[in-house]
Amino acid sequence: MYNVVVAVIIFGVLSLLTSCKKHEKQANFYFDKGVLAAKKKNYQSCIFNLNKIDEMAPYSQESKSAAPILIFCHYAMKDFEAMHSEINNFESLYPTSSELPYLYYIKTLSYYKTFKDHKKSLQIVESLESGIDKINEIDTTGSYSRNINMLIPFIEDVKEKNSLYIANNYAISQNFISAAARYSQAYNNSNEDNKKIVENSMDAVLRNLGIKK
Repeated sequence: MYNVVVAVIIFGVLSLLTSCKKHEKQANFYFDKGVLAAKKKNYQSCIFNLNKIDEMAPYSQESKSAAPILIFCHYAMKDFEAMHSEINNFESLYPTSSELPYLYYIKTLSYYKTFKDHKKSLQIVESLESGIDKINEIDTTGSYSRNINMLIPFIEDVKEKNSLYIANNYAISQNFISAAARYSQAYNNSNEDNKKIVENSMDAVLRNLGIKK
């Protein structure tokens, strides 16, 4: 009876090892196919093949190696929602991965690519700003922070235009006190070129408030 039990255990272990080897071989096969597809810019095929790895070998080294490539393919296809979800999942599994600065870099760039104008996209700009802060925090080599920080003047310009837009709306609705407050805020935060625009826009408001003749 003892020998039978041992034999069953050994058979089970061997079967498990055989299954693991088979899955590892299949995972490598799909990884190679996915990488080749990415090199050919066939991103849909890459996504299909790399997703196969998670089906057969989740949490494996192959799955970990495939994730950044998979994320880039979603980025290249402008499927930003799927990309953000994949990044969140990757970070939860590998919070100390050296790939995170790069992944946050393309995540932040995705916000820039979806920006439309200062009237509609201020929330996107805030996400962009938050992403830049995150990259500066975790990118110890400066490889990505140097490039992404080039977007800071763009963010400042958008915020200035948005403040001026809100102030103009207050002025149009004859809410001159709120308009004056917003114009003052916009003026203090503006560059020299935009300050001239703000000054011109403020004239009518100040006259209505009796501050300027």
